Formats: sequence, structure tokens, C-alpha cells
Amino acid sequence: MRRSQTQWPVSGLKILPLMMLAMPALCFANITVSPMKVTLNERHATTLVISSKSETTQYIQGKITEVHNPGTAEENETPAPQGAQNSLVVSPLKFGLPAGNSQQVRIVGLGESNEEKIYRVHFQSMTPEEFKNTESNKNFTSELSLTIVWGVVVMVPPAKPVARLGWDASAQQITNTGNIHLLVNRIGLCDSDKPAASCQWKTLKKNVYPGKPYPPALTFSASASSEKVRIEYFNDYTQKQEVENFPFK
Repeated sequence: MRRSQTQWPVSGLKILPLMMLAMPALCFANITVSPMKVTLNERHATTLVISSKSETTQYIQGKITEVHNPGTAEENETPAPQGAQNSLVVSPLKFGLPAGNSQQVRIVGLGESNEEKIYRVHFQSMTPEEFKNTESNKNFTSELSLTIVWGVVVMVPPAKPVARLGWDASAQQITNTGNIHLLVNRIGLCDSDKPAASCQWKTLKKNVYPGKPYPPALTFSASASSEKVRIEYFNDYTQKQEVENFPFK
């Protein structure tokens, strides 16, 4: 069983311990979390729902991490304590969930940033003993039982989102000099910047993050008529498809 979002290297769902990965995960999924990717609105808030699929009460523990260098080989996560400055408040973060019930969880962003931030809010079921343990925040996963961890991606937009893609002709790479991620759907080598231009296309479906250039490794060769690089991308915040043209050389 796997729940993930496009272009997120780390899955939203993890099953521990690793020696049990071959077993059908559906047998152990006592809760579901929806949606698995959220964006804070203009009020710096959003909600998600955790639902019980169990015949017994589930004891849920959450934790917050901040994602650094997303979409790169250096991607990593660090703890983001509940309510810390410029972090998140998740309410409730720890709760009991009666059999067959659902719990709405509210996420609120604290402070403002000049650049988009990305967090994951992780949830897992715990035993009653683990739930009562005040150290459960430190020992998030149990090594004694099979545990499913759901990781919800939380996008926190900057105060003034700026979408700005570019093309570095010398390095043959896409640049993002704005302050939000953009989903590059495809890149083309075209004979002009006109809408009806003849283009060779390569599909990418790749999130490009602020300050993180991406080399698309173009597989087609430039011809004498190749004048423009055309990049088609999607802006998550405006929900619009955009097109940019750049000199090939």
C-alpha cells in the first residue's frame, strides 16, 4: 500500500519494520488520512481528516518536520516543534479516535516567510501504553510492532508568491528564481516563440524549487532552425498552466 504525491521523493506512507514490507499493508491500515498534500490558505490555515478503519479505539500521535532541499539528492527533514516560531500548529496532534469515527485536524502556519516552506505532518497509531508515555514524541515509531506512518505534505506559501522560471543556456538547465515551486510538465526545442511553432518535446513532470536548478538532459539535437526553448509549467497556487519561451543559445 502506498500513498504518495507526484514528484515527492519520500513516500507519504511508510511501513515499519522493514522485514515486514512484503506483507499486505491493507491488513494493518487502521486509519486513513486525507488529503495527503495540503496548502495553507490566505488565512494561513488548512484542515485534513483522519478516519478510523478499525473496530477498536485508535490512539494517534503526530509529529511535524520541515523539509529541506526538496526534490534534490540532499533532501532531508528536521524536527519542527509544535508552535515554534515560523513553524506550524497542528490541533489536535495527539488524540484517541473511537472505532469508525473521523477526526478533523487543523493546521495553522505561524509567521511569514519570503520563500515557500514545505513541511510534513506525520501520523501513526500507537498502543495505549505508548500513547500514555510522555516520551512518545521522542520515540515516534515502535520497533516492536508493525507501524504505518502517514506523512502529509504541507505547502506554506510566502507572503508574496512570485513564479519565475528561466533557462540557463550555457549550463542547459532550468532555473527557478522565484519563491515558489513550479511543476514543469514539458520542455520543447522550437523554431520560434509563436504559439504554432514546430517543437520537439520532452515530458518532465518535475517540480522545480526556488534556487534549485534542474538539468532536463535534452535527448534531441538542435537543428539550424532551433531558436527557442519553450517550457510549459503549472502553478499550484494560481492553478494555472503557463508557457515561457527563452533563447536556445
